[in-house]
Amino acid sequence: MKSPLSCLLLGVLGTAAAAPAQSLSTIFISNAGSTSLHPAPAVSFDLNVTNPAGLAMQSVAVNAPYSGIPGTLELYTTAVGVPYSSNIVNPAAGVWQLRATGSFMTGGSDVPVLVTLNKPVHLPFGSQGVCIVHRGCGMRWSNGTPLVYSNSDLTLSMGSAQSTAFVSTPNTPRIANLTLNYAPPIDLVDFSADVVRGAAPLTVNFTNRSALTSGAVSGYEWDFDGDSVVDSTLANPTFVYAQCGDYSPTLRVLTTAGPFQYTWSNLIAVDPLKASFTASASLVAPQTSVQFTDTTVGAVSWFWDFDNDGVTDSVAQNPAWTFGAGSYKVTLTVFNGCRTSSASQRIDAVTDSWTSGYIATNNLVAKQALAFVDLTITSPTAITLTGLDVNTIIHVGNPCPVKVWLTDGTASGKQMTAVAWREAANGTGISVGGQGPTRIALDRPILLLPGRTYGVAINYLDAQPYYASPGLPSQSQPDFTVTYWGVNTATTPFSTTPTVRMWNGGFYYTKVNAWPVGAITPFAQGCPGSLGVPTLRPVGLTRPKLGTVFDVELGGMPFGIGLLIIGVSNSFGPVGPLPLDLTFFGMPSCFLTASLDLTATVVAAGPAGTISLSFPAVPANAGFQFYMQGLTIDPALNPFGGAMSDSVALVTGLY
Repeated sequence: MKSPLSCLLLGVLGTAAAAPAQSLSTIFISNAGSTSLHPAPAVSFDLNVTNPAGLAMQSVAVNAPYSGIPGTLELYTTAVGVPYSSNIVNPAAGVWQLRATGSFMTGGSDVPVLVTLNKPVHLPFGSQGVCIVHRGCGMRWSNGTPLVYSNSDLTLSMGSAQSTAFVSTPNTPRIANLTLNYAPPIDLVDFSADVVRGAAPLTVNFTNRSALTSGAVSGYEWDFDGDSVVDSTLANPTFVYAQCGDYSPTLRVLTTAGPFQYTWSNLIAVDPLKASFTASASLVAPQTSVQFTDTTVGAVSWFWDFDNDGVTDSVAQNPAWTFGAGSYKVTLTVFNGCRTSSASQRIDAVTDSWTSGYIATNNLVAKQALAFVDLTITSPTAITLTGLDVNTIIHVGNPCPVKVWLTDGTASGKQMTAVAWREAANGTGISVGGQGPTRIALDRPILLLPGRTYGVAINYLDAQPYYASPGLPSQSQPDFTVTYWGVNTATTPFSTTPTVRMWNGGFYYTKVNAWPVGAITPFAQGCPGSLGVPTLRPVGLTRPKLGTVFDVELGGMPFGIGLLIIGVSNSFGPVGPLPLDLTFFGMPSCFLTASLDLTATVVAAGPAGTISLSFPAVPANAGFQFYMQGLTIDPALNPFGGAMSDSVALVTGLY
């Protein structure tokens, strides 16, 4: 029969923090390390505590490449007398026990970054193995000497490095770049578990590692499942977790000076769940069926979203799906009775694709970097860009969000002119690490017209790009020519002019005459009014897809009134060739870029108004191209009393 836990007291953390801290450092002059392709790099070494009282380690300074990448540190130790060597590849269960974790942001190579551990770690007198694992970021270490670092309290004997902890072949000897910060173990409650995750029923052996100094120990009270009921009074007990869930075990040590306790939040994960699946193909022709196979362990329910609209398309475990033209983010969400987990892949159902290749030679670029290229469209028909690949150093498994900007004409000379650029699309991929394609499905297809040049800026929002320096100046293929204008290193977009560098990535697209995908994209800029250049853009993610309603917003109307111009041509109109210089009509520096075939009045209470266009589901109307521009009423601006908005090109789509 379990007995209730008595009054809980906080003991260890405040007391231990008050103790004088000391430290021991190795070196931070690295000449080796892991790359972004390695999921869990690690360094291992032997640590011999020569202070008879032992130590309480509180924080660690580490060396991780690049800057601003979120990482997690895991600290493992062996039992006293068990060395790290011969135990770091496929070790027996329980040899290494997780002692603490910590979160941090990388600071760049050879810059010590302090990681505060989630709990003080008691290191007892004697020699033990230590393994420090990084997740979510790379790790730096050193070749060479010295291999021993010591002070009056402890000695560190180097050591090995692995690209994947406990799995990959170790490189020996290696010097771990770190600083250990510690204090005397004053009334420290500490424990470990030989297993922290697994399927139910999960048997876990707990080891008491406490160091109580204020009084003699009189007993132990363990609560393994967080129900405030004592489950064991042994010093080193065993507990079986029968149910799925996360558990926070508590050890309460009774002493003649009073009780001391520690709760380790969410240490034990029973029936962990990680969604995964495979696809029979990831690049197919439009209207091709793709077979999906669930590879998740332990799932009992499956929910598939094939078109990223938030709606479940199938609940089968292993469904097939036929994809219309486009790039799609396919997401599987699984459930195992107490947990859910999701995984995504991109499927491209397109007519064509192109890649620059992955020949990066440089990568130390800050987040928010912009890669500038020109796309000169040589295809006789318009193309619709639906997906892209990027080469990023953000660590494998981390999200890589990007934004795509367009400017009319070349990007050259406009890298510091933010007003020359318009947002065209966004997307997020999951990084595969550097020197490989991280695949991103765009949330909005980008329409590129034949015979035009578009400046394209690929904005890495929370990642850093690989690039070649200088690389190739340009590359050509049958549908377009790519010209490279550089990658900037600024954290503020459009704030610096980059030197010429070659972007690494790829484009996925369809030809409008073969598989029309509904798209809207800016293709020419307007002229400034009293509220700036009037804007003409889609509302949300609406687009001219047949069978839907498409909403477009005209902004920059100082008097809340404007005119939407709709034309079937951007080269010739009722009064002659386009673009038409409107200076003669009293609008200097303004141009008409869409033929005046239809007009609609836009009226709003404020400076922006919305108009809705309906596209009936008539297949014969698919692939129809047209152009729109807005005229805003602005009486004091010029003799005509108006300004012209940006121009947009549209194509009606079945997809």
